[in-house]
Amino acid sequence: MTFARIARLVLRLVAGEGENQYVFASLSDAHEALVRGGGEARATIELVCVARILYGLGYLSHEALETTLFAHTAYGPEHVREAEELRAKLISSVNRAISETHL
Repeated sequence: MTFARIARLVLRLVAGEGENQYVFASLSDAHEALVRGGGEARATIELVCVARILYGLGYLSHEALETTLFAHTAYGPEHVREAEELRAKLISSVNRAISETHL
């Protein structure tokens, strides 16, 4: 269910876009992390994946969030911890970016 929500958003965002390896890698790595179990980190993995997709499509700025989460597409425990520390800021940035897409 988590990945289905991500996929629906991606389908709406990428209409008319060209190939984007970063977005593909973000999706692929998130899917792998969720299939492995994700557990309590599922919501954080979903949030990071959506943020990375928005970043990859130019809707989020790496500098604005002051994090290294956009320098790679991994979803390891250390990345989940970093995202959890930035959760409020990530949610705010993601919500603002999605509203600016007018979808």
